[in-house]
This record gives sequence, C-alpha cells and structure tokens, in this order.
Amino acid sequence: MLLPYGVDSARFTPPTVSLSDRRFRVLFVGNVSIRKGIEYLLEAWKKWPSEEAELIVAGGFDPEIGRVIRQDLGRVRFLGNVPFDTLHALYRSVDVLVLPSLSEAFGLVVLEAMASGVPVLVTRNCGAPVRDGIDGFVVATRDPGAIAERLEVLRRDPSLRRRLGMAARERVVAGYTWQHYRRRLAAAYVALTNGLPVQEAIDRA
Repeated sequence: MLLPYGVDSARFTPPTVSLSDRRFRVLFVGNVSIRKGIEYLLEAWKKWPSEEAELIVAGGFDPEIGRVIRQDLGRVRFLGNVPFDTLHALYRSVDVLVLPSLSEAFGLVVLEAMASGVPVLVTRNCGAPVRDGIDGFVVATRDPGAIAERLEVLRRDPSLRRRLGMAARERVVAGYTWQHYRRRLAAAYVALTNGLPVQEAIDRA
C-alpha cells in the first residue's frame, strides 16, 4: 500500500528574493549513507569541476560511508545534522536538491524542497512524485554522469530552474500537503473497514 506523506506548504515556501548573486548551490539532505546514494553524488561532483558551484550536505553520517567522505572534495560543505526548525531556511538558500537514493520508501525531503520552490534531481527509486522535466529531473540509480549532466543544465539556465521550481511548488500544494495526507488516510480506513480495495480508495481521495 502506498500512502504518500504530506508537507507543511505554509512553512516550506519559496524565497522572496533573488538568489542569482552568488554561487550555484546544490543541496543533499538525509542520512549520509550508501543507501542514500551519496557516493554517486560525490562522484558526480568530481566529474563536474565547476568552480561556480557549491555542494551542501546536511545529515548525520553512517560509519560505512567514511571511506568516501575522506576523499579530497573541494567546494563541499558538510553541515552534519541540521535542526528541523532551520530546514526551511536552508531550502530557500539553494538552487537544487539532489537525492540519488538507491532505495527509498518515500523521500519526504523531496516534497519539502518542492514546496520551497526548489527543483529536484532524484533517482527513480526516491519514492517521491517527481515528474521528469516538469518538477526537476529523474535519473537512473548509480549514474554519476547523469547527475553531473543535469546539474550543469540547471546551473546554466536560471529560467529553467525557476520554471521547474514553480511547477514543483504547485504540485505539492495541489496534492501533497498534510491535509491531502489526512484525507487519503481517512479514505484508507473507510475502505479497509468496508472490505474495499484500499489503494484504489487512497488514489481517488
């Protein structure tokens, strides 16, 4: 059964000022682990030596990823765990969120970024409702070349970033707030109680 999470679209909102007067900023949020695909993002970073870009990594470290983090990585800031009450400001300060997960039930951070008007670059396994070329880009897992290519496309085209970010925000507001989650959850309970197909009820709600 798939019951999509929701996001607080009043808290996670787009920035009110232009971000064009600084480096192109790429954000990763989540546990810094192999499952989240961080090594493929860092490999893409090495393949894409743009001095006009900065990678920000927010999240706690899994011990298994230490060998990757010890590499010589320029233009990367590791923030460690970031308090939830500061996350909305972090999203507003970047140009794209990247979540290159190998396996993910549902990437809530993707919805938070989308609600913040940030285009997203994800894999097919991220679990979030991202439409390739509309809200951001969707690439295959374990493909640092594809990640680097899409990052360069986004860096070069601010108008594309704005268009994708606006579409991402609209998608969340139209169907992925906590109000939508509660409505789908109620529909699931009703269907379960009455012996009806639960997933169909969720999808219709």
